Amino acid sequence: MKKTFKKMLALALILNIGSYSIVRANDQYEIHEAIIESFILSVDNGVADVHFVKELYDVKGNLSFVLFTTDNNTNYAVMTIDGMAISEVSEGNIYNLCNVDEVQYYLGPHSFLTQSEYNEFLVSTYEDSESENELATLVDATDAILNVVTSAISSYITIPTGDPITVKPITGSETGISYNNSVIQSFKSEYWENSKANFGDLISNFDGVCGSIASSMLLTYFNEEIISIFDSDYSYSSSKYPHQIMQKVVPLIDGIKSGATIGEVKSGIKEFLYVYSDYSNDLYVKDTTNRSTVVKELNAKRPIVIYVADGGSANPYGLHYVLGFSYVGNTSEQWFHVADNWKNLAWVNNLWAHAFVYFS
Repeated sequence: MKKTFKKMLALALILNIGSYSIVRANDQYEIHEAIIESFILSVDNGVADVHFVKELYDVKGNLSFVLFTTDNNTNYAVMTIDGMAISEVSEGNIYNLCNVDEVQYYLGPHSFLTQSEYNEFLVSTYEDSESENELATLVDATDAILNVVTSAISSYITIPTGDPITVKPITGSETGISYNNSVIQSFKSEYWENSKANFGDLISNFDGVCGSIASSMLLTYFNEEIISIFDSDYSYSSSKYPHQIMQKVVPLIDGIKSGATIGEVKSGIKEFLYVYSDYSNDLYVKDTTNRSTVVKELNAKRPIVIYVADGGSANPYGLHYVLGFSYVGNTSEQWFHVADNWKNLAWVNNLWAHAFVYFS
């Protein structure tokens, strides 16, 4: 499974709850089961029969996760209680991993605790800084998985669901990076296209790697136009370049299966800077839903990764990541000009954009 737990945040308050768990009727989680079954089929080409087991508390003591077993207990899965994200799908019998009847807490991959084990874990955090940092990491990781817009393994479309808008949809001056910028123009190349032919060798069960492509475009623009942050054997205009940088980016963002959350896009870019750049401590990678922040970045001619997830049928991309480089209009009607990794420099309505990742 993809990595999901990476970030760190201080814990302000720990809630300790009673030593009991809630086990609800299985039919309340039929949709969850169907999602997990569909996921297993899409990534492993296998049929799963998923069964609800119990609800679990997170590291802060909130009832946040649901445990399921699959295929006669040969696999297990953990999903957020709202059904928006799968946290873990793992091989192995959950009953061999832990005392299922007693576990109350889920702290991350393969980490299930009873009430007494959870209490001991909390006590240990006050004894040394390493344990305190571990707790902080778990808190931030839990927040990340609970706050995703859609499942980390949602089926990311491999073709647009409608016709991309390639003509400026409203009048007004375009602000940001010029459409004619040579790096931006290079993103129309067939070698940047979100296709199995280009990037299928980098990931198993290819279902699109738009998050990695948009992130690679962001890194490329900064490297060429703002600050040299990494070395490359090829020019950005070379047909070999997109695959070269994607070889480095895909493992950090998409992992081994297609699909990435906005948090994984941000953390993957951070990891790239840490591994491949001398500027890992000088460039800050942030995510936001604040449009004024996005406009400020584009005004400064700094591109942004846009997660397109809203807008219903008007949105031709469905769930998709693009690179925004300019905009037109204001808050009453605003459009972002984007490289859509389908060989287009197209337009995305502000209302379709759900979240953004940017350098500052």
